[in-house]
Amino acid sequence: MQFVPAYIFILFFIILLDFTTAHIIWRSTGLTKRLWLIISLSSNILLLAVFKYAAFLLNNIFAFFQMVHFTNASAPSIDFILPIGLSFHTFQSMSYTMDVYRGQQKPETHLGYFANYVLFFPQMVAGPIERYKRLGVSLKAPQALSFESWRAALWLIGFGLCIKMVIADNLAPVVNQIYELEQPNIIQAWTAVLFFSVQIYADFFGYSTIAIGSAKLLGIEIMDNFKSPYRAASITEFWSRWHISLSTWFKEYVYIPLGGNKNRYGPWVISILAVFALSGFWHGASWTFIVWGLLHGIARITEGRQKPPRTIFFKRVIIFLIVSLFWIFFRAPDFKTAWVMCKACFGFTDNTIFTNYNLSLWFWFFLLWLIEWFLNDQRFDIRMLQVSVWKRWCVILAMVYCILAFGGTQALPFIYFQF
Repeated sequence: MQFVPAYIFILFFIILLDFTTAHIIWRSTGLTKRLWLIISLSSNILLLAVFKYAAFLLNNIFAFFQMVHFTNASAPSIDFILPIGLSFHTFQSMSYTMDVYRGQQKPETHLGYFANYVLFFPQMVAGPIERYKRLGVSLKAPQALSFESWRAALWLIGFGLCIKMVIADNLAPVVNQIYELEQPNIIQAWTAVLFFSVQIYADFFGYSTIAIGSAKLLGIEIMDNFKSPYRAASITEFWSRWHISLSTWFKEYVYIPLGGNKNRYGPWVISILAVFALSGFWHGASWTFIVWGLLHGIARITEGRQKPPRTIFFKRVIIFLIVSLFWIFFRAPDFKTAWVMCKACFGFTDNTIFTNYNLSLWFWFFLLWLIEWFLNDQRFDIRMLQVSVWKRWCVILAMVYCILAFGGTQALPFIYFQF
């Protein structure tokens, strides 16, 4: 994913299309109303299909044709550059159109305000995916800036930079190195699995915190996207804490329209699997992402049938380990790598050579848990207001020192920028 100047016209197209169709939908009834909703949604989905999924779809179609001996031709080569933030701002724009269709949101009459909603820079690239009734209203309202809001904003930006540069970027090289091995041993595999769980959380949580702080500099409040997900005691709770804006989007616009909890068991299972498969596919055009989503769906379906541990601590440990193993399919570039890592995690490997990784790297792994303990399920700026002044300065000085002394030496982009 990268910025291509010509692609700005794609954004203009989405903005003009959804701004116009929302007004037509609002004035229409019956079949006409539904038709314009379909036009709006299908146009957004088509953009995603062309730029993000075209190569994947064609490769699989031609692979199927070859399997049934329909043709021996190979799929044409397609190498579109993914427009920056396409998955996020299309979903954000579609939520606006669907809210107008449902009568939950009046259409915006000012094109500039709507364009600002779609293009709002702090969260345009990697979320959170905002609703117009929250962000749009906030963008239109007069904002009174104050020392307190700027201070909180700088706290959030500094905290986000710290966990990204110090934790995520220090763990990433080890994870990359192990995933490139042809036959990792059990110690290497579990090191990569556990490190990546912390890496992706620190990376995405860091970005989201920076986005919240950047918006707050302008007096705008955007939603929290994380709430200590690794403290979850079930898969359901995990998804109520992880990437909250995306899980909420799929719940409101896919799961509930499919019947949600009102379904009988069979249709409910199908709707759960469909939602999680789509969530995986949203992340990337690969079967590994779809399997990652389905694994979460299966875990969600079966968790109520298992007898959980009695103590909350062991529940959290088990869920963390399950989620960490699922991340293998998210991180692995293909099924071969994922299968190798899975076998190694359970000891099915001939590689018994002990690799002496720098044990200091585990400090960054455990540092995240120390941060989680400090936050105590609250946002960083709110938590800072709850401690004494001298503790605040200790935290601030510790963050600055860690960034300067231990910030990763490689320029690593945020993981979710690729989506």
